[in-house]
Amino acid sequence: MLLIQGALALALTPVGACAQVAATLSAQTDARYRGQSVSDGRPAFDLAISYDAPVGLYGGASVSGSPQPDTGLRLIGLEQDFGYARQLDSGFVIDFGFADHQHWRYQAGDRYGYLDVETYAGFRRGGLSAYLFYSPHYDVSGARALYAQVDLQRPLWGPWRVFAHAGLLTPLSAEAGPYYPTGEHPDGSVGVSRSFRRVKALLAWSAAPRRPYSPAYGPAGQAVILSVAWGF
Repeated sequence: MLLIQGALALALTPVGACAQVAATLSAQTDARYRGQSVSDGRPAFDLAISYDAPVGLYGGASVSGSPQPDTGLRLIGLEQDFGYARQLDSGFVIDFGFADHQHWRYQAGDRYGYLDVETYAGFRRGGLSAYLFYSPHYDVSGARALYAQVDLQRPLWGPWRVFAHAGLLTPLSAEAGPYYPTGEHPDGSVGVSRSFRRVKALLAWSAAPRRPYSPAYGPAGQAVILSVAWGF
């Protein structure tokens, strides 16, 4: 579930899970990346394969598609990440790795591409995590940027969990291009999730200020997102 960033992805991952190879098929009413839609506000589908481990090496990849008005289901995203996690005596897990995000939008028969290559480092403990991402090639301009995020999930009752996410994108390049997101850009989300054996459902409210037009992004602003994921 790489398209659902931060706490939304965290809410669909069991806390304290053992190392395992897993596949997840999911559907969501809107696929968002750091607060902005990568599916133009349309439903999206995602197939992800991952090797998850509380400590040690981990990695994953996903492919995403979304129905387009004139051409039917089209590819909108390819993402992969890998890293290494180590648990400290204090109980904190430190984590660092690499990620690659590629997204495409379709408008009037044209396809617009987006690329974000980044390294990251952070820590997690229980349902709390904090990460800092550095990208030497962000958005369509290829400029440098930092992204910081904090995520939290807590048990609510029974199989229900509550989660929250806060993020901040900070451009680092002075030579901002016409589509580059100048100025700092926050985003956030809150929601609840529930497990049904192999199926997990999630309902979230996502918010981010609208940016200047970019061919790589769809709507920002506020959105209520429903996601259902099936693990197998």
